[in-house]
Amino acid sequence: QAFCSGISRTLWVARAIRHHLALSIARPMSQFTEAAMAALASAQQRAKALGHQQVDVQHLLLAQLEETTGLGRRVLESLSGDRQQLRVALEAGLARLPRISPAPEEPEPNQVLRRTLTEAQASAKANGDSHTSVADLFVAAVRACRKLFSEASYSVAAIEEAVKKLRGTQRV
Repeated sequence: QAFCSGISRTLWVARAIRHHLALSIARPMSQFTEAAMAALASAQQRAKALGHQQVDVQHLLLAQLEETTGLGRRVLESLSGDRQQLRVALEAGLARLPRISPAPEEPEPNQVLRRTLTEAQASAKANGDSHTSVADLFVAAVRACRKLFSEASYSVAAIEEAVKKLRGTQRV
């Protein structure tokens, strides 16, 4: 029951900020799957909770790692690497970002996240997909934070392969 309501709440939040994200990210949100929009909404909520003016790719990665049934967490659990070290490194990176008080109601994506979204959309298009999935977002975010993953003993190539294997031949 708690799992279902958590998913429903996340999807509700994703829909509630869809309009804002469409404006702030400057991309039609109809090109993202519900799960991808939920991941972006979670990243934006995390940025707001931390008092950050902008949403960073590290907010997105932490949101994906904390989603207990999410793709990012499942992929990393299937690979050898230090997930706790990765989490600590991501949190430390976010702790270095400037905080403002009061926190903005709707933090804007920063340049790194915008590039990551562009890369995720390009990947979706290259795969023949009509929508950008959470898998596309995760792989693009991993590439953007390649050094942190490497320091936590994760191979970006292994992550990409695990995502590809998990996704199979599905199209979105």
